[in-house]
Amino acid sequence: MATVKDILARTVEILETDGWCQGLYTDPSTGAHCLLSALNKAFSELPYGPCDALKARTETITAIRQLISTPSIMLWNDVSGRTKQEVLGLLERAQAILTKPSDAIPEV
Repeated sequence: MATVKDILARTVEILETDGWCQGLYTDPSTGAHCLLSALNKAFSELPYGPCDALKARTETITAIRQLISTPSIMLWNDVSGRTKQEVLGLLERAQAILTKPSDAIPEV
């Protein structure tokens, strides 16, 4: 069964391999993904038990939303000036949420 850490790690791999984009869910000309598209691709690729998929998805999205200043992952991704490094850093901080108290994790 895939864990939240597995999902976040796979999302990083997808963004590193396929590329990252803004303003589009997936760029048809390059195959690059916005953060939400990469997360959804990771969700679809990893194995889950019948009741575990929703739980893993909810925990992953919750971990990310605790770190961003907007409830929309797509809006956060598309902020003017946002960089791929910031997106990857967000995913690293989301992994840290799994082992640290939420008040120790700064919002971006």
